[in-house]
Amino acid sequence: MVFNTIVLLLFAAAIPLWICRQYLIAKLKPRARAIFKRLAARQESAIGFAFRTFLVLLAFAASVVGLVYGLSFIKEGRIIGSSYRDIIRNRLYSGIDSVDPHIDTYLYEQSLPLVIVLTCLLLAISLTLVLKAIHDISVLSRLKRRLKNLIEKSG
Repeated sequence: MVFNTIVLLLFAAAIPLWICRQYLIAKLKPRARAIFKRLAARQESAIGFAFRTFLVLLAFAASVVGLVYGLSFIKEGRIIGSSYRDIIRNRLYSGIDSVDPHIDTYLYEQSLPLVIVLTCLLLAISLTLVLKAIHDISVLSRLKRRLKNLIEKSG
């Protein structure tokens, strides 16, 4: 549940960051925009970064789940519940009667490994969106500063 909340907060933070990024790009002059496009082309692909982040998160989650299942098996001689509903105690619902059964079906009745993989995927995507926007805003501000210094030196 904590990671799902982090995912939602990251998605919420990504929206204004991408709006700011687009605004800064729109304010650039055509030559500066071409420079930024060349700089952006040299960077690592966002999809590649998201994939690597997903693999790291998945490896970490698999090791933690393996440890928990292993300790559970050693202690009780059986593996704990197989669905997300068996593991999570406090479920969150929207309060809307037509939506809540779908939340049950699509989230709480899924197997735990599937929920972990989907959470890792969403976390990697949201983290990539936020970090890519922050990085581009940083590059744009440095580019703007350097172009301003070049114009002042030449003028």
